[in-house]
Amino acid sequence: MAGALGLGSALLAGEVAVRVSGVTSSPRRHTRPGMLAADPELGWVLQPHYRGVHVEPTYEVPVSTNDLGFRTPAWDEARAAAEVRVLALGDSCTFGLGVGDDDTWPAQLEGALREGGVDAAVFNAGVSGYDTEQELVVLRRLVEVVRPTAVVVGWLPNDALQPSAEQLADIRLVDGHMVTEENMDRFLEWRDRLERRPGLRSSALYGFVRSRWKLLTARDRAREPGPGDGPIPDEVLARSQAALAEIVRESRAAGARPVVVLFPREEEVFDPAVDASHHARMAAFVAGLEAEAIDLAHTWREAPPGRAVDLYIPRDSVHLTPTGYRLVVDALLRLLEPTR
Repeated sequence: MAGALGLGSALLAGEVAVRVSGVTSSPRRHTRPGMLAADPELGWVLQPHYRGVHVEPTYEVPVSTNDLGFRTPAWDEARAAAEVRVLALGDSCTFGLGVGDDDTWPAQLEGALREGGVDAAVFNAGVSGYDTEQELVVLRRLVEVVRPTAVVVGWLPNDALQPSAEQLADIRLVDGHMVTEENMDRFLEWRDRLERRPGLRSSALYGFVRSRWKLLTARDRAREPGPGDGPIPDEVLARSQAALAEIVRESRAAGARPVVVLFPREEEVFDPAVDASHHARMAAFVAGLEAEAIDLAHTWREAPPGRAVDLYIPRDSVHLTPTGYRLVVDALLRLLEPTR
């Protein structure tokens, strides 16, 4: 009996400690509340004037959008009149999934430029899940608003491997979350669990232990080969390249300097067995457009600037930490030096 009472007391103390500490205990990353809205052309967009949090298994970060529905400060008269105006296009790596508003690379870039004495404003037009074709649409919508002096496009292999046009028919927006038909039942079960939290799942201690276990085993688990582990064929890259060429052309027509940042997955940096040659081919393609490319896969593979856990957020081989995004900013500053 004494042992049972001791165990009960220990569990109660653990439950109280987790709740008081404020740490998160969700095994599933999500935004709270959902932040997406439907769009007839793009499929989905961010809700304007959004205020919420993004939940990772070990922390939460603030997420907000401006009146135009992008994760960037209001484009007021002062920012619109800045000497250097950068339009940042991309998907979740430009949006900054997993980091706070001030830690995205567009936010850090603006801060670094201003610290260097440059009158600069950077408009973060990144939206999670977008591919290059959607980013072209965003450019067309924003070019007259931002009047950029530079357009920076973030490119990842999934822009080519998972074109959004092929996914739109299978995507539904439910409570501000993007859900595929295949995952609809799991999503509804998860949502109901969040709302009702019955039984053991209502315990913060249980959630904490479960999320930490998933975090602990994620990087130790043997990684199964994925669709992007081999070289991406040229014919698969072609659609993304066509949209990228149009972004470069239309950026120049608007008087903006086009720059492409090639973001690598963790495996493309740290695993020599993974073929990352598609990054070199994309860099050559961008050079053929007489635009500038930052090939992070090649640079980081030759001389990794840190450990995987320093550069990539936990349980994730795609999205960077604030430290990783600062390295992106450093590379961009070197390119933007002539405009400073």
